[in-house]
Amino acid sequence: AKGGNIFVSGAFVATDLWDNPNSSKETAEADQKFATEVLGYHWRVGQASVTGEAFEVPCRYKAFTGGNYTFSNKYNSEVYAVESPDSFYAPDAKKGATIMRYGENNLIAGTCYAPGGYRTVVIGFPFETINGRDSRSSLMQQILTFLSEKDK
Repeated sequence: AKGGNIFVSGAFVATDLWDNPNSSKETAEADQKFATEVLGYHWRVGQASVTGEAFEVPCRYKAFTGGNYTFSNKYNSEVYAVESPDSFYAPDAKKGATIMRYGENNLIAGTCYAPGGYRTVVIGFPFETINGRDSRSSLMQQILTFLSEKDK
């Protein structure tokens, strides 16, 4: 509420909040409310991609300039494999937007949110699993540009 911004990435960023059999009803409701009202996303489905491909889509936030990405989906010596990336959506279309989709099915892979006072970016697979230093750098620059912009 004091202007801090946040970037969240990971394979279970939404599934763990909406589909966790080990969570109490009260905790799950609080977690889901926080994700929806503060972070600006709502769970759609887990296991959203198996090919490890995502692409940026045009949105009203100009910081996101496009890009195609692959992320580790097989065991290898460089980085761990993403077995179950999440898909989610921005429940408030006036404050949030889709920024990325999975290549094989068009499910949402990333959102951004600017409710006023702070901003968030959420990606449904771990950022560090994106293949290629240049790809990671390009996406991170776009994320940092979006997070540093001031709301009007």
